[in-house]
Amino acid sequence: MKTKVVFVTRPFASTNGGTEKHLVDLILRLDLSKVDVALLCYGRDAYAQPLKQRDHLPVQIHPGLKANGFFSFWLPFIRLRPEIVVFVHGNPSVYPWTAYLAARMSGPKRIVGIQHLAPLPALGGRFRAWAAAHAKYLLFRRRIAGVLCDETICVSNAVRETLVDHYLYPDDKITTIHNGVDLNHYGRRVERSNGVRETLKISPQDDLLVCVSRLDRVKTVDLLLRALAIVCKEHPSCKCVIVGDGELNNALRSMSMELGLSPSVIFVGHAQDVRPYLAAGDIFVLPSSRIEGLPLVLLEAMASGLPCIAADVGGNKEVVLHERNGLIVRPGSVNELARAITYLLSHKQQRVEMGANGRETVQAHFDIEGTMTKIKAAIFRGSRLPQSNQFSSLSNPF
Repeated sequence: MKTKVVFVTRPFASTNGGTEKHLVDLILRLDLSKVDVALLCYGRDAYAQPLKQRDHLPVQIHPGLKANGFFSFWLPFIRLRPEIVVFVHGNPSVYPWTAYLAARMSGPKRIVGIQHLAPLPALGGRFRAWAAAHAKYLLFRRRIAGVLCDETICVSNAVRETLVDHYLYPDDKITTIHNGVDLNHYGRRVERSNGVRETLKISPQDDLLVCVSRLDRVKTVDLLLRALAIVCKEHPSCKCVIVGDGELNNALRSMSMELGLSPSVIFVGHAQDVRPYLAAGDIFVLPSSRIEGLPLVLLEAMASGLPCIAADVGGNKEVVLHERNGLIVRPGSVNELARAITYLLSHKQQRVEMGANGRETVQAHFDIEGTMTKIKAAIFRGSRLPQSNQFSSLSNPF
C-alpha cells in the first residue's frame, strides 16, 4: 500500500518562483513507488508544466480549485483520503484558518506546513479599538495553523522566530530546515559566459550586475534603480541585467528611462533558466526590502560564484555573511545599496574572494540533497514508511 500525500498549493504570483521550485524539487525526490502524490492547486496550476517533463510521473494534479471556505477544502480531502496533508505557504495569508480545520476533520494521520514567508507582525494596541480587534483576529487566524499542524517547517530561522514570537506557534511543533540548491545544476563557473553579454551587447570589460526578481511592490526593484542612478555617475561602465516579470514591469522600465539608465539597465523579462545570466555576471543584487523567507535565488547566485548584496530582511543574513561572501545593507536605504555596489565595483579582488566563499558556504550548508532529506523526514515522521531508501534523487526541470 502506498502512502497518500496531498500537497495544498496556492501560487500568488503570475510566474513560478522559489516556492514552486522548492515543491517540484521535493516531489522529484520522493519514491513514487511507495508514495501516492496529489496536488490541490487553488488558483493557478504552477506544476503541470515542470512535472510533465518527467515521462509517466504518477502525480495527480487537481487545478483551478476555488478557496471558498471550509467545504472547498474539506470535500477534496474527503475524496482523496490522504494520510498526510502538506500545506505549502508561498504567501503568508494564502489559506484561511478553516482550511486547516478541514484538513484535521478529514482524518489524516499527519498535517504539515511548509512556510516560505512569515506574516508581518499584527497591528499593535496603539491603533483604534477596531484595528486592535482586527489584529487579534489575525493573530488567532494565523496561530490556528500552527496549532492544527503536527509540524511546521520554516525555510529560515527568521520565519520561525516571527511565527513563534508574534503568532505564538507552539515552539515544540515548529522547526527550521533551510532551502537548498542543486550544486550540479548551479555548478562552479569555470569561465565567464559570453553568450549573454554578446546578445545584450555588453562588453567583456564592463562590470555586470545581475538581479533576478519578480517585478512587484514587495520586491522593491525601484530601490535598485535609484541606487544605480547614483552608482553609474561614478562607474559609467557598470551594467545591470534585471531578470523577471510582474505587475510593475512597465512602470520600472519607465522609471529607468526617467533616471537616465537606459544605457546601463537591461530588462530581459522572465527566464525559465537563469544560469546563463548568473554565469555572465560579476555581482548579484537582491534589493527586496520588505519581506523574505530564504530566497532561493541568493543560493543559486552563490552557487554560481557571485558575491551577493542583499537587504537585512528575513533569512538573508543566514545566507549572506557580511564581508565574507557578500554585503548586507539596511532595508530601504538607497544610499547604502549604492555604497555596497560601488565598493564591490571598486574592489575586484574582494568580490572574487566573496564569490568563492559563497560557493563554499552553499556546499557546506545549503546542498539541496541534505535539505530535502530533512524535509522528507519531517513530512513522514512517525509514518509507516521506512526512513531509508524511500526516496530517489532527480534534478529540477525549472
